[in-house]
Amino acid sequence: MKSKGHIGEEIRKHLSKQKRSIMWLAEEIGCDQSNLTKQLNKPFIHTKLLYSISEALEVDLFAYYSQQLKE
Repeated sequence: MKSKGHIGEEIRKHLSKQKRSIMWLAEEIGCDQSNLTKQLNKPFIHTKLLYSISEALEVDLFAYYSQQLKE
C-alpha cells in the first residue's frame, strides 16, 4: 500500500488543533514520550497504538487511511 501522507503528521495536526502536546498524549495513553515521538516519526503506526491515540484525541484516525484508499 502506497501512502500519500504520513499518519504521524496527521496526529500532530490534531494535537495542534486541540492545543495539546506530545507529552500530554503520551501521558493520556500511558506511553513513554520518547517512544511515542519515535512512533510518530514513522510513516505507519501499529493499529493498537492508533486506536489509543484516536480515543485520546476523540478523532477517528482510521478514517485517514480509508481516505487514502479512496484517492
